[in-house]
Amino acid sequence: VAGATKNEWSDTETFDITKEEDLFKVLEKAKEGRHDLVVMEVYASWCGACKKFRPVWEEVANYFNTGFEILGDQRDPNLPRVLIARANCGGQDSLKKFCNKFNVEQWPMILYGSPERFRNHLSVSKPEDLDSFDKVNDIVLEMPFELKFKGVMTCITFLEQYALKQAGLREGLKLGFVSYTEEKRNEELAKFKSKRKVRGGSATVVHDMEISTGLALKYLNNALNLKKEGARDAFIHWQGWIAHFHPSEKCMQGAIDILADLDTIWPEGADPDKVEDNLMEVKQCGDEVELDETQFWSCTEYTCGLWMTFHAMSVQDDAYISPTGEDSFTGADMMSTLHGFIDKFFMCEVCRRHFLQVLAQESVGPTLQRTHEVQSQKYFALWLWEAHNVVNIRLAGEEAENGNGDPERPKYVFPNDEDCSVCKVDSRGHYSVDHVHKYLEIVYQNPVRKHPDLPGYEKRETLQEKEQKEMEIQREQRQREWEEKRKKEEEEEAGEGAARRARERRERQERRNRRKNQEHQSGLFRVLFAVVIIIVGCGALLIYYQKYMLQQKSYKAYKGYYD
Repeated sequence: VAGATKNEWSDTETFDITKEEDLFKVLEKAKEGRHDLVVMEVYASWCGACKKFRPVWEEVANYFNTGFEILGDQRDPNLPRVLIARANCGGQDSLKKFCNKFNVEQWPMILYGSPERFRNHLSVSKPEDLDSFDKVNDIVLEMPFELKFKGVMTCITFLEQYALKQAGLREGLKLGFVSYTEEKRNEELAKFKSKRKVRGGSATVVHDMEISTGLALKYLNNALNLKKEGARDAFIHWQGWIAHFHPSEKCMQGAIDILADLDTIWPEGADPDKVEDNLMEVKQCGDEVELDETQFWSCTEYTCGLWMTFHAMSVQDDAYISPTGEDSFTGADMMSTLHGFIDKFFMCEVCRRHFLQVLAQESVGPTLQRTHEVQSQKYFALWLWEAHNVVNIRLAGEEAENGNGDPERPKYVFPNDEDCSVCKVDSRGHYSVDHVHKYLEIVYQNPVRKHPDLPGYEKRETLQEKEQKEMEIQREQRQREWEEKRKKEEEEEAGEGAARRARERRERQERRNRRKNQEHQSGLFRVLFAVVIIIVGCGALLIYYQKYMLQQKSYKAYKGYYD
């Protein structure tokens, strides 16, 4: 961002034009041979319509500017680039001459064109000089006023179509993508999570997975499957995966019971027909679960619920803590367990063969999850997500070719933008694997799953217990913060009270001192007054005495004269 100032307009994903040289720098980023497009909004920061349009323009800049920078080398170098800029022509003196060159008459205006068109404007000193240029081919164009306020996608579509047309490319190609900040992604995921809770969330999903898991035992229970080499070990691993990771405590308990009684149900070297009879008596998820595909709530068929089960067991936490401290199932263990289940027990031969082909691939999907390098549970969950999309693409092609697809339940690459608006990082199918994993957890985890007893293992906290614990920690944290705040306020109040009392003591002392000073001054005044009275009285007596003596002297003289 060039020359941004710290005010309400400073946070921007546009190229901010604060002087003419800034536009030249933008033009240098454009390539003529690629038919890059420069787009500049001219606005006034005090203009009400400009303030209203600002968030729209920032999202346009996010799509074209930020999207281009983040994608980097992954972007097709032959596609034109759209550079989004803005110039405050309503308040910056440094831009007055610059803005006059574009004959700006209203705000906001959106000017667009090739770099050469913009250079033609910069080459003149006043608008009249543009008369020498061809108005159709040589000077910048203005986006129709009514388009600006029809929303972000209207602006993006208009600019993309123009840029593609100038480059001679077909319409529909995307020249940018919406780039979310980590905070924005988490906000969107939180909204999605709360939305699922409102809709009933995991209850529907778990119900369908219970039916599919129960049906899986019913469908795999075929003597032809049971006599395959390694079938018993594959069955043990499958039940172990269910016992530790299935989102339903009913199915977990069923798997625990099956493994505990395995030597009776499926003794080593037993006759497959006898094992088949034994398994017919077993209820994988208990008596309450009806093994009927018509009882699905969300799915319409067994394979849908089975896929949901695979995903759920790839993201659900292990219900137990191993006595050895090591993971009971790693991502690699889940991969081999899934391979064994599909290879030994999946009766749909076409589906089985296709899925084993996916398992044999070195990597799958656009995120290139490498099959033989999966070690952690998280990356197995991501690999499974990619593999599911590979299967969806194949099935969508077959349904389109045969015309037998269900229009209400089309096969598509998931999650789409409606499912998870923050999972994609661009329009070319690139995903944020961390946010896809979070999406899978939200969709498939069962937060209220209880953990049955498993001999030799300590139960792990359930998701609900974890959430409650986190909520309790947050509540205690808020309580501590409130208490600390209250204590601080009390201390401040106490400090203010002490200061007030000290101030009152000082004021009382000052009043006493003033009274003492006044009394002292008053005493001095009285003494002085007394002294003055005495002096005056003495003076008066002295004058009286002298007057008396003169009278006596005069009398004696008079008397002697007569004598």
